[in-house]
Amino acid sequence: MAKIMGKRFDRSVVRNILVRADNWVGDAVMGLPALEGLRHVFPGSSISVLAKPWVAPLFEGHPAVDKVIPFRKGEGAFANPGEVVRVGVSWSCEIQAGL
Repeated sequence: MAKIMGKRFDRSVVRNILVRADNWVGDAVMGLPALEGLRHVFPGSSISVLAKPWVAPLFEGHPAVDKVIPFRKGEGAFANPGEVVRVGVSWSCEIQAGL
């Protein structure tokens, strides 16, 4: 059991993790070690990365990443609700298929 924010946490129950990648290449590269750490802590979990199209190739083929979900550019949280629904449904269907 691990401790998160002072509470005991059974990390074996975590089956799917979604990581939102940084928007800029340099920032995304600097975040790669965090993905490796996440894989180390959750070796049995599926790790998906939600990334803008111009940084998505950095994560494709990375050993800590199981799936890359490209997220098209929008102008704010509600500018492209169809894209939010597309990504959410895609990830949700993948999780349910893995159950």
